[in-house]
Amino acid sequence: MVKFFKSLVLYIRCRQATRRAERRQAKTGVPQMVVMLGGRPKVISQQERRELVRKGVLSRKFNARTARRMSIHKTT
Repeated sequence: MVKFFKSLVLYIRCRQATRRAERRQAKTGVPQMVVMLGGRPKVISQQERRELVRKGVLSRKFNARTARRMSIHKTT
């Protein structure tokens, strides 16, 4: 039962993050990605990815290709 609720919460968070990414892309015109960070989906752009690598949140190996491959959802 606990596993079911955890998966339900993750599904809802991913759906909300996907909608947030679509809205941000429509508003700014910058492509967005939904990536799992710390067990939670997070909406980032390429510029934000660079900043997170610079701050040490993401590893230096987390380049653009890796981010696109690992992303849950990509906007164009």
